[in-house]
Amino acid sequence: MNRVVAVTATYRRAFEVGRLLDALQASEVPLHGVVVVDNACDSATRERLQKSTITVEYVDAGGNLGCGGGLRQATARSAALASTDS
Repeated sequence: MNRVVAVTATYRRAFEVGRLLDALQASEVPLHGVVVVDNACDSATRERLQKSTITVEYVDAGGNLGCGGGLRQATARSAALASTDS
C-alpha cells in the first residue's frame, strides 16, 4: 500500500505553514503523516502547528540547514513514518 507523507522545511514562515496545513486538511488525498522541519526554531511556527487539526511531526533542525538540508531531514523522517503501521 502506498502511503503519502507531506514534507516541508520552513524558516520563520508560520503563516505560510498554516496555509499549507489548511490546504492539506482540505485535500482528498489521505495523509499518513506530515513532517515540518523548522530551520529557525521559531516559536510562532510551533504555535501554529499546535493549532492544526492535522497531526504534524515537528523537527527542530537545530540551526539553518537551508531548504535542501531541511527537506533532506524531512524526507528521511517521512520514510520512517511511511513504514509504520500507525
